[in-house]
Amino acid sequence: MSSRSRKILDLIQTEDNKGPHQNLDNQADTSSNELLKPGDTIKSQSIEVQILCDVKNKPENQQYMDVSEYFEATKGRKKTPIDYRVSPVNPDESDADLSDGDPSFQIQNEKRGNVLFTSIYRSSSSSSSSSTSRSSSSSSNSSSDESAEEHNAHNKENTKSGPSIQLDKRTSDIMQDTIMHDSISAANKAAVAVFTKGRKRTRQPENWKQTKSKILRNSGQSYINSKNTITKARQLKPPCNDTCRLRCFTKINTVQRQNIFDTYWGIGDIHNQRSFILSCLTNIEPKYKYTNALVPRNCNKAFHFTVNGNPIRVCKVFFLNTLDISDRVVRTVRSKTDEHGVLKTDFRGMTCNRKSDEVLISDIKEFINSIPRTDSHYTRQSSTREYIDGSKTIVDLFRDFEEVQKQKNKSAGKYCTFYKIFTTQFNISFFRPRKDQCDLCLQYQNSSVEEKLLIQELYNCHLEEKTLSRQAKYNDRRKIDNNNKVILFDLQAVLQTPKGDTSAFYYKSKLNSYNFTVTSLNKKVEGKIQDSYNSVHCYFWSETDAKRGANEIGSCLLNYFEYLCSESRATATNDEGLDLILYSDNCGGQNKNKFIVTVYLYAVTHLNIKSITHKYLIKGHTQNEADNVHSLIEKEIKKNLKSGPIYSPHQYVSIIKNARKKGCRFIVNECSFNNFYDFKNLQECWGYNFSRTKDGKTVVWNDIKMIKVTKDTPFSFFIKESYKQQNFSEVYVRNRRTKMLPLNQLTLVKAYTGKQELSENKKQDLRELITKNLIPNFYSDFYDSIL
Repeated sequence: MSSRSRKILDLIQTEDNKGPHQNLDNQADTSSNELLKPGDTIKSQSIEVQILCDVKNKPENQQYMDVSEYFEATKGRKKTPIDYRVSPVNPDESDADLSDGDPSFQIQNEKRGNVLFTSIYRSSSSSSSSSTSRSSSSSSNSSSDESAEEHNAHNKENTKSGPSIQLDKRTSDIMQDTIMHDSISAANKAAVAVFTKGRKRTRQPENWKQTKSKILRNSGQSYINSKNTITKARQLKPPCNDTCRLRCFTKINTVQRQNIFDTYWGIGDIHNQRSFILSCLTNIEPKYKYTNALVPRNCNKAFHFTVNGNPIRVCKVFFLNTLDISDRVVRTVRSKTDEHGVLKTDFRGMTCNRKSDEVLISDIKEFINSIPRTDSHYTRQSSTREYIDGSKTIVDLFRDFEEVQKQKNKSAGKYCTFYKIFTTQFNISFFRPRKDQCDLCLQYQNSSVEEKLLIQELYNCHLEEKTLSRQAKYNDRRKIDNNNKVILFDLQAVLQTPKGDTSAFYYKSKLNSYNFTVTSLNKKVEGKIQDSYNSVHCYFWSETDAKRGANEIGSCLLNYFEYLCSESRATATNDEGLDLILYSDNCGGQNKNKFIVTVYLYAVTHLNIKSITHKYLIKGHTQNEADNVHSLIEKEIKKNLKSGPIYSPHQYVSIIKNARKKGCRFIVNECSFNNFYDFKNLQECWGYNFSRTKDGKTVVWNDIKMIKVTKDTPFSFFIKESYKQQNFSEVYVRNRRTKMLPLNQLTLVKAYTGKQELSENKKQDLRELITKNLIPNFYSDFYDSIL
């Protein structure tokens, strides 16, 4: 038996205690004539022994079972001392840094910064693998690590990188928000401060895609870069291979490396991460320097990690792979460190703007809060915007603030500071009423204490009715479906032509046009923000075609009812008929009279309408969505007046059509004299009694809050004089003593047979404008036809 084989068998017997020595000799004798080479195996009783070799593939250490045991056994050997700091003056010697091969190097603790970072474990694939390796290595020696073959396999697995994925903008935004949402913990979500909405939008950098990407990038997580490409998350890379002179993989195991990796990327701040790297670097003086060198050699850097409070030196490859960073990061840290070892702050994105005086800001806020507020407009009652008197502007307020500060011998600052605070930290607008104020509310506000007591009960009842009417409208909107509709209608202010900035137009009589708007409201859904209306029908005519009374309003409503019925026939799922709820103001000549009731009775008997309920908003508080329609039209008119005057009513038609920029545009129905019916004649044929209920009570039309008609009772209508009233009061319109026409013989009659004549004064003024060429000749044919 050869001496080499005998040494191997002795080692097996000593360390494993597997059977008597004679059995091993017998097994070894069978292969005594074969020479064992590095990489060969010897099998003994279910024990497989691998012949190990060192990094230089020399058979000198084949008598040892693993690499770490070999270095432990050779630790006490005598070696020729080498002074690495004394170099021979050899001009042919390379200037390469060989400090990693210096086993006598000692870390100078006094020059190294303390690590002030706690370990933050990250839920990643690498951490899960590390936990598995931790549990599997608990039964083995903690000082031993992966073998050389395992290192090589690990390197091959992690060197493969998948192809980059290009994403479209929408997909990248969704994935970026998803990644950010997953990265924010519940505690962080709860700590988010409540955002106060201002009149003007403010910067919210935390919601920018660039900021979200930066947070994810600094945390080592996957993110979408500026090219809409997915950048993979950082992960623990394999350690240095077995050729490393420092044998780093024997000093720090995989679990410890994973903790270091999690600590670094858990910091999440680039400046603190650079500080972490700086604390892991230590200067190494060059072994020798040339005395006549033009550029002296700089200090080299040694890398180390702190494990269990002890600094452990590692090679550069091990250091970079453990943190999964590039060499550029280390070079940046070195370039940003001054001669005193202080790391410079990252000034990217920072400005040197000076902060405003806190006392001045406090004075501005106090002044703005002292301004009395005005009740918000009803159409914006769900918003948080406040209103102040519209007789002043922000400039006027700043002038008043300057006077107040001057009296206090304080500085008022600049207008830009006042404007910024007013618009960003307050949600205030200047209130300019578009309709007459409520008489009772204005009377109560201007009354003395004694006078308020006299009208207190009436005023409280008035406010209660106002609240109930708005609540009823809110409840009705929640019930909207295919068979239940909520409709608002209103007549816009008179539109005059010609209209412009010319002073001659101001002092001359002009042609009047009318715009009657009917708005169908959308269903109200809790927690959902949407437009309050989509479909808007505008009925437009001039005073040469018709007037603006009950006949005109009733004709437009009847035409709209016919449109709803034709639309419901195409979409309705049953033939029960429509239930319509109407809202309007209390104008007696147009909306609240017996002629409008006759229109409703005619509609429920001749159309597929089951019932019509007309609810009147409280006087002085009739603001509704129709006002918003009129506001959009007025804004478009002002916009068009900037490019020139409006000369004919036909220009208003195109303006109304283009008034709404988003959503469904307004539908304009141009009416002529033959589109209007005489409902006054129809009312006389339908019935005479519109003044007494069945109970004998007198009907006070000004007090009516609600009118209802149904298909089942074609000759009766029902009224309520208060929103608090539980039951309707019935009014039977037919006269039982007089013989009247049956229902099937009641027909509509045209209200006009031709164009309406203008007054002589108006004709004269319009002719004068045409003669002076204040109205272009292009419109002369239209005016000649009506004059």
